[in-house]
Amino acid sequence: MTFIMTQISSMRVVSIGLALALTVAANANFGQKPKVHFLNYSKTHGKIWTVQAQIPQVSHVQSGKQLNRIIYNFEVKSCLEWISESGKIPNTWTHMINTFGRKVRSIYAYPRLVSYVSGVYTDTGGAHPGYFFDGLTCELIDRQWKPISTGQFFKKGYPWQQELNKVLLPIFKNKGATFLWDGSVKRIPKEDMGNVVVTPTGLRFYVNPYDIGPWAQGIFVTNVPYAALKGLDPSGPLKGILPPSTLK
Repeated sequence: MTFIMTQISSMRVVSIGLALALTVAANANFGQKPKVHFLNYSKTHGKIWTVQAQIPQVSHVQSGKQLNRIIYNFEVKSCLEWISESGKIPNTWTHMINTFGRKVRSIYAYPRLVSYVSGVYTDTGGAHPGYFFDGLTCELIDRQWKPISTGQFFKKGYPWQQELNKVLLPIFKNKGATFLWDGSVKRIPKEDMGNVVVTPTGLRFYVNPYDIGPWAQGIFVTNVPYAALKGLDPSGPLKGILPPSTLK
């Protein structure tokens, strides 16, 4: 398996110094090398609301138009939902700056699987801006792309959430996650397990601020090698991606 990694500079709207890794992976079994480019979506409402999104688009894959439509709709829906929610802010806040930005943190594109996580930046004029993650993974099934969940990487019936917690909790505790140390949080939220990127060597998980530690600790990210994960389905979405050593 070969892959190309490119670093892309961050946009101003996401200005808290978070790095982005863009990776396009080609698998010899599929015989294609997908390419990723980005569209910039921007929408304003009056003088104070600004909505921006970096939307990945993938070429050199089967049914690429359909895949890109899924990704585009996923990103724009989030932007439109923010505009709708912003309209519920009390009138006393209407003089504040209201900014919403989505920027891809990491994306891996394979001929039959595309996986990425966006960082979402919000600023409504509070004590500090907000930040969270939002991930999407799509698999090509019978020439149709479909969004899939983290649980589909594992064999049917496997208690993947329970087993993932056994792997992730010690990792994040070693990274100093305060809420895991003081016992106020005992498991990784299911929503965070959906913020996953499929890399050539393992699964990369992103945990939102406040979920396992205070805002001051920032975000938590970890790469878990495939060899450390039990119950993966070699005939599922990870087929052709899992290293041969994990198939023994």
